[in-house]
This record gives sequence, structure tokens and C-alpha cells, in this order.
Amino acid sequence: RLWCSMDVIPHRSLGPFRIGSNTANVIKYIQQNGMTLRSNSLSYDPSNPLDSDLTLTLHNVGLRLRFDPVSQRLKLIEVYDVSKCAVAYAGIPLSGKGVAPTCSIVYRTFGPTFPGTCDTKRNVYMLQYPGVSFMFPLGSKGQKLIDRADQKGVPELPLEFETGGSPVASRIFIHHGPHVAEMGLPRLGLNSVYFEPVVGYLGRGLYFVQRKVFIGFDSHVQDCLTDLGPPQRVFVKGLDKMRIHFPNWPMEHQPPDSSEGHELLPVSVVGSHHYRDYFFNYFDLGFDLLFDGCTHRVAKIVLHTNFPGQHLFNRYRKSNFRIVVDRARKPPLQPSWHNPVQADLGVIDDLNRVVSYHSTGRSKESCATVGPDCKWDRISNCFGSGGTPMVNSGPRKENPFGSTLFYAYNGILFEVMSNHHLKSATLFPQTIRDPCT
Repeated sequence: RLWCSMDVIPHRSLGPFRIGSNTANVIKYIQQNGMTLRSNSLSYDPSNPLDSDLTLTLHNVGLRLRFDPVSQRLKLIEVYDVSKCAVAYAGIPLSGKGVAPTCSIVYRTFGPTFPGTCDTKRNVYMLQYPGVSFMFPLGSKGQKLIDRADQKGVPELPLEFETGGSPVASRIFIHHGPHVAEMGLPRLGLNSVYFEPVVGYLGRGLYFVQRKVFIGFDSHVQDCLTDLGPPQRVFVKGLDKMRIHFPNWPMEHQPPDSSEGHELLPVSVVGSHHYRDYFFNYFDLGFDLLFDGCTHRVAKIVLHTNFPGQHLFNRYRKSNFRIVVDRARKPPLQPSWHNPVQADLGVIDDLNRVVSYHSTGRSKESCATVGPDCKWDRISNCFGSGGTPMVNSGPRKENPFGSTLFYAYNGILFEVMSNHHLKSATLFPQTIRDPCT
């Protein structure tokens, strides 16, 4: 079985789990390799999800994976039960059947290092190597080791009790950085599009900073395919239940046979549904494009935050968007331009003035942009009162997390969860035109 043995690579990985991977890829890998989430647990702070790590615990193998709450990337791999996880380094077993990760074995395997630190309150000893650390509980014999270290100034390595034997590590940490206290996230590759910064302009469209591509509300489906590549799914809409709020909308363009949409249709099939709007779902990029079924041009752009505590969690990656509040700001590219050019200083300025408003609410920036981590009180301060919101609920079985609220403004719609964080932001033209005209 895959879970019998895992090789540790300091700074990088433990078995298949790699530092810097996003939550969606990790969970997908677990599901595809015989471990369902029923035997694991996902923990987070439902009130303030940005204040603590997103933690995935694999109980049957004694692993705990900690993800950065903002970027949702794996930052720490913790083996909290060494009896359930066989860990090896360079082919040398550290834990598993018949092997215990004693301080002597760890020191003999990894070689010399700086002296560790003793935590007298928890009675543990931390031995740290670059990219990997070990925690040793000292037990009742630990006080003598600490006293001996105090007399000599530094503890001797490897740690050994006077009566013989060596402390056994209770936890192993794999991280990026010299110490657990100084761990960070590795930089994304040059060709990686995960968490790519995008800038939304009200009534205009979305600018992709890394690709230097602008998708506007007049962009044709062929332009989007050229600039972004094919979507992961095409969803043809059925009856649009929101159009009841627009009495002048021509109902003859609605599909007569079904109120449900059709999933997993190839792009070539879209042309046969002349009057049905359809979505391009870019799950890995964290957004959807809605195309008008008549003109085949972008009608809406839906940006997803992928916060836990919602039924769409882990279907989309988190979109690293910034919405420019100033409606007078213009994107660097016009919708009719398709050749990438150098981003102008305006986009860089928009990114530099980002308001990353967390639950503490501390920010020295002006209200220039709002992003996926902004809470509703900050957004409402920037955009003004949204009036009475529309309630979006649904069957309890489909959405056990409760209802969300829609706040509409000219050019943008915010969907807000019960903890006042954003679930999604939808950009649309400030002037809605009749279809097929």
C-alpha cells in the first residue's frame, strides 16, 4: 500500500505530500488513492477562517497537514503518531515496523547539527535540521538531561539517558525553512498559474497580470479560448431563475424543455444551443465565464474565494483577485486587443494598493481595491450600503452550511457568507443589453 512507507525530503515533501501544494490537489490525491475524507477530518475556524491554519488530519496514518489560510498552500507536514507512519530518509528507516525514531538514530541518519532547545514547560526537546525537525518528550528522566545541559551550557548530541537508551521522537515536522518557527512557503514556479493575481475593473472586465491578458465583456468565446485555453467544463444553462426579476427580458429565448442545465458538454456542442447561455468553468483558476448564448461574448465573470464552510469548497481553487473600487480606472488592454503587452503602471499601482483586510480590520491602505480576504464591513465601507440583500438558500441536504446573502451594485454582485466573508464576486456590464440584438 502507498501509505506503508514515506520518504522524507527536507524542505520539500513527505511521500506524495509536497510543501506548497494547494488544498484541492492534496485532497484529490487522497481521494484517488483509497483514502476518503470519512476517515480524515478538516478543521478550521468557521468565524475567522484567516486567523488559523486550515488543517487536514489523516487519522489512520498519523499525519496532520497544515495549510496557509490565505494562499491555501501546504506549509507544514506533521507526523503526530510515528507508530502509524513509516518514515524513511535516503532509504534509511526512521520509524515503522520494528523501528523507533530515537535521538540516536536521527543523529546517526541526518548527521551533526546545532544543539536543540529544551521546553521546560512541556518537558520536550526540539532537535532541528534545515527543513525537518523532531520533537522528543523527555518524560521523568528529562530533568537530568536538562540539568546536565545547564551545567555544560549546551546539551550533548545525541541525547542519551544515564541509565541507557535515548528519547524517542513523538512528532516529526517537515517544512520549508531553517526552523519550524521560521518556516515559509516556496515560491511558485515561473509557469505556475495557481493564485495568479487578477485585477477586476467594474463594468469592463478582468486583467490577468501574469499572462498580460484582458478579458472584457465584449470578448468573444474564441478570444477567451486563445488567451486562457480550454475550460475544464462547459455548462449550458437551463431556465435562468434570476430573470424573473427582469420582466422585460424576452422569455422566448429560454429553453422550453428543461429547467436544468447540461454539464460536461464539449466546446463544439455549445454552438447547437443558440439561445442558451453557457459557462466556461475554470476550476483550477478559480473563476467562471458566462457567455451570452446569442452573441457568444462574455456576459459575466464569477470569482470564487474557496473558503471552507460552503458547499463549493475545494471545487474551485482560490482566485487571487483585486476589484478596483474606482470606476474611472481603466485596464491596460482594450477588449479588441489580443496581443499581450507590458502591463502599465496603473495595474501595478492597483496591486500595490490592495486592501488585505483580515478579521482584525487593521489596514493603513486607502479603499482602493477589495480582494478575496476582505470582510463585508470593509467592502460595504468601500462601495456603500448595498440595501436589502437577496437571500440564497436551498435544500438542507445540498447546502448544510446555511444561506448566503447577495449584495448588488452597479457592475458587481457580492455573495456573503454568515461569517461575513465573501463566497464569490460576480462582475457584469454596468448596462445590461437585450440578447440577440
